[in-house]
Amino acid sequence: MTKKCTTTNNLYDNVEFCPGEVSLPGMRPYFFYIRRNDIVKWPTLPMNAAESLEKNALYTGDFTLAADAKWKKADLIPNESEPKSEQTGVFGSYHWNNTATLVLPGTGKKVSGLVNELNNDDVVMLLPQRDGRFRVFGNKDFQLQVKPSQNWGKGTSDSNNTTIEITDENRSVSPFYEGKIEADDGNYSGETGDLLTTDSKTPATTGS
Repeated sequence: MTKKCTTTNNLYDNVEFCPGEVSLPGMRPYFFYIRRNDIVKWPTLPMNAAESLEKNALYTGDFTLAADAKWKKADLIPNESEPKSEQTGVFGSYHWNNTATLVLPGTGKKVSGLVNELNNDDVVMLLPQRDGRFRVFGNKDFQLQVKPSQNWGKGTSDSNNTTIEITDENRSVSPFYEGKIEADDGNYSGETGDLLTTDSKTPATTGS
């Protein structure tokens, strides 16, 4: 007799793609990062308890940070960084390895200091897709693995850069985050990547 399971919602639905829709590959040339200890409260990841497929891998709520803590921003070389997600484990315990190769320009003092700090630390990172929607790397269950390296190059036409390879072992494919990102220069939207006004809901405007 087949067991009737009621522990999770049935989220299956039609997944359609409209002609003319554009799904741009790649990510924007920067990311945010913070020490895990500076996160006081995590938003909620509903997974199978979600109301719909599109909310399954979407955090609800905001990251609550410790007093004076801010997400820090690091710039990347455009079109060189690559996030991926692959299944790992065995049946009954399948989960995900969410990985990314992040390529930063140069091997100078500040970027070298950054990779020294990251080398044995415990951090969480937010990576923006090309459309500005952020994905979370790092979670409450597993420590984010960070592997930095530097390449000085040989000749004047070679690359001189710093690479950070990250691996996020997670129950979910890299989750989306649409909440507030509190950074040094203001609050950003995790849904659009825009800098927000003081009410934290409306994108900031520029001009006279």
